[in-house]
Amino acid sequence: MSSNETTSAKDAAPSQEILTRRAFNAAAPIAQLPPELLAEIFLLRVPKTAAQMRDISWFKVSHVCRTWRETALAFPAFWATPITRSRPLTKMMVARAGATPLVLRSDESPRRASAFLRTYPTRIGAIDVEEQQLMIKYILDRSGMVRAAAPHLRAVKIVKRYPCPGDDNGIGTWLEADLLCRAEVLAQGGAPLRTRLHLECCAFPWQSAWYSQLAHLHLQRLSGAYSLSLEELFSILLRSRNLETLALIDVGLHGPPGAPLVLTQLRALRLRAPHTSCTQLMTQLTLPAIARLDIEVPGNPDSDADADSRDVLPQQSALLVTCLQHPRILGAQDRLNVDVVDKWDIVASWSRGDE
Repeated sequence: MSSNETTSAKDAAPSQEILTRRAFNAAAPIAQLPPELLAEIFLLRVPKTAAQMRDISWFKVSHVCRTWRETALAFPAFWATPITRSRPLTKMMVARAGATPLVLRSDESPRRASAFLRTYPTRIGAIDVEEQQLMIKYILDRSGMVRAAAPHLRAVKIVKRYPCPGDDNGIGTWLEADLLCRAEVLAQGGAPLRTRLHLECCAFPWQSAWYSQLAHLHLQRLSGAYSLSLEELFSILLRSRNLETLALIDVGLHGPPGAPLVLTQLRALRLRAPHTSCTQLMTQLTLPAIARLDIEVPGNPDSDADADSRDVLPQQSALLVTCLQHPRILGAQDRLNVDVVDKWDIVASWSRGDE
């Protein structure tokens, strides 16, 4: 054997350090876990919010050892949240995700996020975007230029971080009404069940198909021209009769309510609104499956402190009466708590005793 062949053989052979490390890893308790359980642990490392995508170290668990790498490579869901800031990394992760619906989480690199939506619309399962107004408009408007449907899209979360300076119409941003051909997807029966929609400081127009067939709806920080009439709200609820959770937080509500409505599947309701709006909603809605109710009536910290404190008790009493009179609320084992927070806000929380 020549000296070159001897050198190559030595280089190819694992060093003693590598052999020792492999033996240590094989004896570690985590090495005894079934691959299925290890894969679920890896999945817990995947970012759950757009902000967490800034740290890309989570996917490096596939480089720790051979066993971990084989487990990660055999688990497509681990790769289904691609890192969009790097095009080669995006392509690699999309390929490894196989047929698993993809998750777009972005709070930076709007051009990459927009390109991702345009490239993989039929693969998208969830969108989570947290950006300033101009960046949100860039991502979604550019993506809307491609009239491609997203039949697997089951969750949308769009958060506008800051109000637009000089916006005299109130807090909010209108999004494209038929983003990713939602009406077409619904018409063809391709929308996933239990769709989740979470919008903060932005909204689709209230007649948009995006408010149909929802299981979870969260609207937050909408006022002025972006406020919601009670009639429009009830129209949305009629289009999502299987709604399971509803949150309306600092959403301008105005006008008379619609006709009384029964939401047979609603289990959790969260409201932060003036007392009159809360009362109108609670008296017009019948919620036979309700298990959790959180109501917050914001006070006015800019008003006279003494005068405001005199208004707290009547509002608190009225809120209690509203809760007590609602069907299915306050059984023998149920819990109701009403507090005054920071001298202005009244908070009522109720939950069923078996929850």
